[in-house]
Amino acid sequence: MINYSGIYLFRITRNGKIINSKIFKNMITNDCLKELAKPLYAETPDMEIKYLAFGDGTGTLDAEDHVLTNEIYRISALTLENTDVGQVSSEFVLTKLETLSNTVTEIGIFAGSLATATLGTGLMINRLLLTIPITKVVGDEWYFQRLDVLKNG
Repeated sequence: MINYSGIYLFRITRNGKIINSKIFKNMITNDCLKELAKPLYAETPDMEIKYLAFGDGTGTLDAEDHVLTNEIYRISALTLENTDVGQVSSEFVLTKLETLSNTVTEIGIFAGSLATATLGTGLMINRLLLTIPITKVVGDEWYFQRLDVLKNG
């Protein structure tokens, strides 16, 4: 049996100092699991991680979700790195100069050749609902590291 999990390390920096740091677990979508299975029946998967998306939607998590409830912004991956056997790290930064007009309640990773800067595009790998919404303060930098882990279990 193979287990697939994903976690986010989230950090807010203000004036060069870390003011908040959290680790979040999330739900992997069925679309992602279908894509992972493709090599087993001679298909080529299309799931290179490209964007981290923010939304202000609510509701419940459902493995059949294809998009965020209400995506409001997305940022490109800065780094993608195979860090260990079955492990990939991706990093994203929402800079001090970027603003969000809405409070963030949901986050997702989008991948594949159809993922572009256009909201709602690509394969949604995961979705995370925040129990405590976060609001971007001008001058704050948001750093996200996503760790995807496939392991025997």
